[in-house]
Amino acid sequence: MIDDLWLIKLKIDVKSRNPDMLLEEYIKTTKQELLSYTKVFKKGQILYRGRLGYKSYYKEDSEKMLKFKYPYYGKDIKNPPCHLSEAARFNRDGFSYLYLSSDEKTCIAELRLKIGSICSIAEFKQKKDLRLLNLDKNKTLKDFLITPVCDDNIYHYKFTRFISDLIKAIGIDGIAYDSVQSNGKCFVIFDDQNFELVTYSEKMFLAKRVEYDFEEVLPEFIDNPEFESFYNDETDYIFNNPNYKKA
Repeated sequence: MIDDLWLIKLKIDVKSRNPDMLLEEYIKTTKQELLSYTKVFKKGQILYRGRLGYKSYYKEDSEKMLKFKYPYYGKDIKNPPCHLSEAARFNRDGFSYLYLSSDEKTCIAELRLKIGSICSIAEFKQKKDLRLLNLDKNKTLKDFLITPVCDDNIYHYKFTRFISDLIKAIGIDGIAYDSVQSNGKCFVIFDDQNFELVTYSEKMFLAKRVEYDFEEVLPEFIDNPEFESFYNDETDYIFNNPNYKKA
């Protein structure tokens, strides 16, 4: 069963053994459960892919100057070729997956634009029915796979990439999950040939305002009688502060 204990075992295994040696073992024990979490997404749906920036063209002669600013299009808005693809949440170096969003707003939010920045967005059309892992069907797996990652926990990607490899090896076409940046959904498609770029669908968007959603994190400490020998001005502040909670 895929639960907290399963995740603990997986993290220990990935830290101590080569991922390719683990795949067969995890396929045998989790294949049927992972398949039960899948959902068929019908052909024809439109999803969105974005890229930071845009293209520009200048040409000047003695009489006039031509100046164009336009979105990335064609191969420049698609996922990068494998030899240029860098590791991300669900793919390793050299593996180029198609990351898509359910709508333009979610696509822009996932790019994390800075105010004043411009991005290019294009539509991609699904060419056939796809069976995707629907993370809504297992909260433990969902929370683990879409945990926000920063420099302090970048190693977390080692685990998410292994799970992605596992899902792919089972024969599932990709992953569908709720965006942590917006209210829409995100998609990871393992084979980019399952989607086609909608010609002339490319647009540019300017980031004018960035909104943050946050919650207060209360400080905490472990209260142990043995800590008395370590008391100083700093620990006195902690122990006497009514806003601190004991862990």
